[in-house]
Amino acid sequence: FLFEPGEYTGGMHFRQIKGEVGKPIVIAAADPKHPPVIRGGTTCLQLSDVAYLELRNLRFTGARMNGVNIDDGGSYDTPTHHILLHGLTVIDVGSDGNHDGIKLSGVDDFRVEDCTVERWGKRGQGIDMVGCHNGVIEGCLVRFADDTGSGVQAKGGSRAIEIRRCRFEHAGARAINIGGSTGLEYFRPPLQSCQAHAEAEDITVEGCTFIGSST
Repeated sequence: FLFEPGEYTGGMHFRQIKGEVGKPIVIAAADPKHPPVIRGGTTCLQLSDVAYLELRNLRFTGARMNGVNIDDGGSYDTPTHHILLHGLTVIDVGSDGNHDGIKLSGVDDFRVEDCTVERWGKRGQGIDMVGCHNGVIEGCLVRFADDTGSGVQAKGGSRAIEIRRCRFEHAGARAINIGGSTGLEYFRPPLQSCQAHAEAEDITVEGCTFIGSST
């Protein structure tokens, strides 16, 4: 699906959109040099219980809460998986609350690459991961102010995440927060399963640049 240049109304929510191995569903700009703008809504774009899906070269702004929200639809035993976010710009979303630029909940086998996230909710995160596994965040720019939440956060049972070659410019009080204080009911997989649990484990941060922030 290709968006022509122009502005589109946010608040889009799609469920159970699933491609296949080697045949992902692609939602992208028709002209990457003139990315479409998806503006407004509670969340500009929410995708729930999806698989083998790519978002490319889109711009999101003006949401009351999260810019882009990708989740498992509340079914913790069937995570969303094989997601690519490439060349996205998420800017000026949220308010004073815990609102994120990009929110990932229950997402496995994903990549976030060459994205720009600026100015999210003051108690939120630029990129927030809750119970996400086997992911890479690479080549991204994250910036805001020194006292506004975190730039990138991995928590709630997140595991095997690599954060590489990113640039953090005053990206919250904590530019990267490995761990957190997740409500026990939101851990993925659930805490009653036999797997070992931590807020975050096997997290790699390498080749990044940090400017500002308290931590």
